[in-house]
Amino acid sequence: DFVFDRRDSTLMYYEGGSRKNFYTGAEEGINGAGKYILHATDTNTLFYYTTNIFRSTNVRAIPGSSVSWTQISNNLGGNNTNTFLACAFPYTSRSTFYAFKANSLFFRCDNINATTPVWTQLTWPYTDQIVKFETADIDSNVLYAVTNSNKIFKSKDRGNTWTDLTKNLPANTIIRFIIDQK
Repeated sequence: DFVFDRRDSTLMYYEGGSRKNFYTGAEEGINGAGKYILHATDTNTLFYYTTNIFRSTNVRAIPGSSVSWTQISNNLGGNNTNTFLACAFPYTSRSTFYAFKANSLFFRCDNINATTPVWTQLTWPYTDQIVKFETADIDSNVLYAVTNSNKIFKSKDRGNTWTDLTKNLPANTIIRFIIDQK
C-alpha cells in the first residue's frame, strides 16, 4: 500500500516505512511500518497501522530518520495481537477515524488529533471481514466497506448501521472501490 502526499504530489509514503520523492528520486526510511493513511487536512500528519495505530505529526521532516511516531491505540478490543485490516479518515472530517481489526472488531475515534484519542467500539453485524474502507468526500457520515467475500456495505450514520449494496454484483475479487463523488 502507498499514499501520495496531497500537498506535494512528488512525495509518496509506502509500506515498510519509506518515503520517496519522485522529482529528485530520493528515497529514505521514515521509521514507520504497516499501512499508511494521510491525515485528511494536515499533510504533516500520517498514520500507520499494524496491531496498533500510530501517528506522526512531522512526517515531512528531513532527514526521514527524524520522523517520530506515537502509538495512539492500545488494547482495543482486549488485545494488541490482532492486526488492523482497514482504516479510513474521511476527507470531510478533521477528527473522525475508522479502524477494523482481524477479529471483526470495529472502532471509531471522533478525536483522532487529541493527545490521547478516545476509541468507541461499534458493532459490525456481519461475519465478513472488512478489508477496505472508502469515505464520501461530500458527507463525513457516509462510509463504505469492502469485505473479504467481495461484498460492499454502506453506512450513512458513521458506522452505526449498515446496508448491503452487493445485490447482483458478479462474484469477482474487488481490488479497488472508487466512489463517484458527484
